[in-house]
Amino acid sequence: MRREWWIYLLILVFSSVSDAVRTQGEVVNMVPLQKSLRIVPGASGRLFALMHLKNVADFTVYVLKTPPSIFIDSEGEEINEIGRSEKRRPYTIKDYTALPPDGQVDFRVDLTDLYAWKPGRHPYEASITGNYADPVDGRQWNGPRIIAKFDWR
Repeated sequence: MRREWWIYLLILVFSSVSDAVRTQGEVVNMVPLQKSLRIVPGASGRLFALMHLKNVADFTVYVLKTPPSIFIDSEGEEINEIGRSEKRRPYTIKDYTALPPDGQVDFRVDLTDLYAWKPGRHPYEASITGNYADPVDGRQWNGPRIIAKFDWR
């Protein structure tokens, strides 16, 4: 009886390890969309977010044609977006770009006038979600938030 227990344990371990990498050409336990975020100062005192998205899967992924939402906080306090806000309609497949395997897309967003920055110089943290949801078949992957730290003003 004890010997059978070890056999079942080994089968379970080896099947879990192989499932964590790939299952029939599908990425499992790994977000198929690699994301990076950099915050850089620009000319004339402007502040920019540079986002890079890359398909690291062996199948096509879909990304919105608009940049991901950027969340800003400073010393544990959320920094609110300011300016014009409009209600958007639900996304359709026309709002997405298909990225084949190894496909990449970059976004550049001027943050200068988009947030209620604190007066004076402060440390900030910008972040975007690390998750990915396939708009075609509904599969979802959860990844860690992508964070960039910077000082501003």
